[in-house]
Amino acid sequence: MPASTHPHLPLVQVQQGKRRKKKRGLPGPPAGDLTKAILASPTAMNQHSLGLRNGVQRALGRQQVNSQNYPDLPTGIPFFLRVDPAAIDDSKWEAEGIELLAELDDGLIISFSQDTNLQELLAKIDALGRGDVKKMASVWEIIEADERQRRTLMCGAGLTDRLNQVGQADEISITIVIGTSGIRGGDIEAHDEGQDSHGYRRAGRRKKRIQQWRAIARERIQQLMAFVSSNQGRFLHEPDHPFLNDWAEIETQLPPATADLLAKELPAAYKISASSAHGNQPRRWKIRFPLPDLPPFPGGNPPRSEAGRARERELQRQAMEQRDEIVLRASNEVQRQLRVAGIRHDYDAWDFTEPDVSEPEPPQEICCVVILSKQGIEALLKAYPHLVYVEEVPPLICDAGDGVGSEALPDPIPGPPHEDAPTVGIIDSGIQEDHPLIKDAVLTTVSRSFLPGDADVADRVQPSGHGTLVAGAVLYPHPDHCLAQPDGRHPCWLLNLRVLSDDGYLHPGLCSTVATWATVHYGRRFGARIFNQSISADSPFDPQGHMDPWAAMIDLLSATEDVLMVVPTGNLPPGHIQQLLAAGHTYPAYLIQNAHRLASPAGAMHALVVGSLSYREWQSPPWQHIAGPNLPSAFARSGPGWFDEVKPDVVAFGGDFASDASNNVGHNHPLGPLLPHSTLYGRAAVSRSMSGSSFAAPQVAGIAAAIEASNPSLTAQTIRALIASSARWPAWAENDAMRHAEAIRLLGYGIPDQSRAIANDEHRVTMVSAPGIAVGVDQVHVYAVPVPAILRRSGVRVRIDVTLAYAGIPRMRRRHHRQYQHLYAEWRAAHQQEDLTDFSQRMDAESAGEPPNNAGSPLPWRIRPQRNHGIQGVRGSGGSLHKDWCVLDGRLLPEELGLTVIGRQGWERDLEVWIPEILAGKFQKFLPDVGGCRVLVLVQVVGRPSGGDLGDSV
Repeated sequence: MPASTHPHLPLVQVQQGKRRKKKRGLPGPPAGDLTKAILASPTAMNQHSLGLRNGVQRALGRQQVNSQNYPDLPTGIPFFLRVDPAAIDDSKWEAEGIELLAELDDGLIISFSQDTNLQELLAKIDALGRGDVKKMASVWEIIEADERQRRTLMCGAGLTDRLNQVGQADEISITIVIGTSGIRGGDIEAHDEGQDSHGYRRAGRRKKRIQQWRAIARERIQQLMAFVSSNQGRFLHEPDHPFLNDWAEIETQLPPATADLLAKELPAAYKISASSAHGNQPRRWKIRFPLPDLPPFPGGNPPRSEAGRARERELQRQAMEQRDEIVLRASNEVQRQLRVAGIRHDYDAWDFTEPDVSEPEPPQEICCVVILSKQGIEALLKAYPHLVYVEEVPPLICDAGDGVGSEALPDPIPGPPHEDAPTVGIIDSGIQEDHPLIKDAVLTTVSRSFLPGDADVADRVQPSGHGTLVAGAVLYPHPDHCLAQPDGRHPCWLLNLRVLSDDGYLHPGLCSTVATWATVHYGRRFGARIFNQSISADSPFDPQGHMDPWAAMIDLLSATEDVLMVVPTGNLPPGHIQQLLAAGHTYPAYLIQNAHRLASPAGAMHALVVGSLSYREWQSPPWQHIAGPNLPSAFARSGPGWFDEVKPDVVAFGGDFASDASNNVGHNHPLGPLLPHSTLYGRAAVSRSMSGSSFAAPQVAGIAAAIEASNPSLTAQTIRALIASSARWPAWAENDAMRHAEAIRLLGYGIPDQSRAIANDEHRVTMVSAPGIAVGVDQVHVYAVPVPAILRRSGVRVRIDVTLAYAGIPRMRRRHHRQYQHLYAEWRAAHQQEDLTDFSQRMDAESAGEPPNNAGSPLPWRIRPQRNHGIQGVRGSGGSLHKDWCVLDGRLLPEELGLTVIGRQGWERDLEVWIPEILAGKFQKFLPDVGGCRVLVLVQVVGRPSGGDLGDSV
């Protein structure tokens, strides 16, 4: 591990305030042209109200038919609304009793009402006809939820195809998403320090809203279970969600042997976060365990009389006592299990956290995996009122090859990692734990198989394994050798988490969401915060649909559990590539076809998604490589992501395929990275005959582990930001503007570099903001980056990189990146030669003075925040990892370059929720050669609104 002999410098925050908003005549986005036309005259409003009323009557008639055909359906009416896109807001339609289950394209909304007669909605429609309640003009169309519409809009393409191929009694594994948003009310304003100094009233309002969601979610889960049972179906796993409970927490230290034993035996409902320490060191533990619902504080308006205030204080006291009793009762079982293990703990050291105090609102959907017949699925699609989306569970596959060829074992073989080295979870097909190049790094005593009825943790994928290669790529990230680190030790510990069967597919008794959830929480018990999951669906995600549940689960874990999930883009099969070449498609043009987009779970916004590059040239007539060094692999899938954000995030060397003059494609040639292979079936211990993005992803997981080893206090999102910030495009992409659009879809931000991510040197300086800073809704934090005079000269070329990473709580039902997360953040930079004071005034509405009329030209950023303002086809601020860079003449830089982080509201309605942020920076300066010597200084900006501290030695 390279030592950081040049600690990072502080990046100074010089100001914080409120976001300066663009001036507009009316609040909110402007109304659409159709809305304006409806409001243009009384006649137009009356005609429109008649059309809406007809739509309501059709919806009522459809539901009457469904109720007769399916008498066991939950009460309520499903229908579709087409609304002005400016009017898509959960709270906007609650007065009409309308629940927005999911957002589709072009203002189309899956809607539901508990009112079986839609009386509230009809009353507002009639009022529009009289010239009142003009907001109903924003409802452009009410569409009955007939079978054709529901199947078109709510059934995935894979399931649609499958339903056309099977009989009525044939069973299919499906993922069902149901809406649970309910009718909740508007924003919860920040509490008034003068009248609610402890925030009890605000907490009470939030708690009541959470309790309302839990009641709706639990009721709808039970209703769905009854519906599935009545149609002879079964749940693969009982539906659950962390927001269905309150939680208590304890921190303690445990002896190592006791910690490992307890971690395996404590109930899965306990969420345990452990330090990454092994050997004889004590384990630091945080144990979170579920509670019954805690009673809310009074959440009404401030009492006006002293007697009223006294009653409120008494109710607050009673609520606090009840909460203490609940926590005490719930903690007894945890304490008992610790005492059985010989561990004592003071009750005074216990603490509890509550979602109504510090966490975002719960989600608006619940997903589950069900096995149901075609007949049952058709009933679900025709009439189930809470349905948002249903799709077949896709086959999940891992890369496979023939595993031919061999290379000699390296000498010496690395020894065990340091006791406090990081732990990386390998969610895969198991590991050959006695492999000579791997065995000393695997935590064999806590390996686990999650396959029902199969406790074997060995990698039995024929002929050369899969999880074994992935584990090797974490330990040996260089594609050309399997050599030990300078200290002769493995760089990290490996945790073997088996989820794939011997054939390389996900076990039919598991589903991807539950498997990911279970493996991550198990891995956290043993200190793992970095997880590599080199498993993909066999087809691309549907960019016209909603975020799929597997990707959304990864996003939820990333946001709530401080974990970094490293996943591959997925691969194009060699047979498919052969068909493409035979049909006249050429490399690399076929890579960026829409049919070759990322495969799930690479659509996960918060995951570190890794694409693949070819590493070497090779030919052995009639075969030769398809790609070539530093070019996208022949099997590489392309971005962008679900919301047109940059995906993949980075790339590594996953290898290549070969072809011959007849366009035959081979995948077992020595074009892959040099990796350990399983020897269980007689194959060589080391070979380079396997290629795939499965083996690129763990190389980046290895870099992540090296960053964590350099500073264990770093949060997962900080590690993610540092990896992205260290990435660079290869020269062919950087220097050819005509290929930038291709490069961003295939390379993301480029090839990461471990030394750039970890250490500074004489030519590279990183500036980092202080830990613990958090930004709220519409808040801005302004930072100043001092630019030395040596950079601010004509003829000096300067490169500036800025990276921001965070992880908001996801909602699958949203179609826009700004509403997918509970909060989101953006960064902005000063313009050319813009004074720091002018920049602060332009960003901060509370800044003294008026903002300047002309801020000058912006810096020539490569990607740009808005879609198609920089590189075509991607939105620089569309995801949760925002990096951009520019190269400019040093004379255009001010003495202090201003940077700001802006907090923005997503779906969260509590305006007092914050997200912690980190900002760090580097510059790169190119001077003309002087006497054969070239001067190079690097400054890079890395930001992270997520959670936790960055630490002192990033």
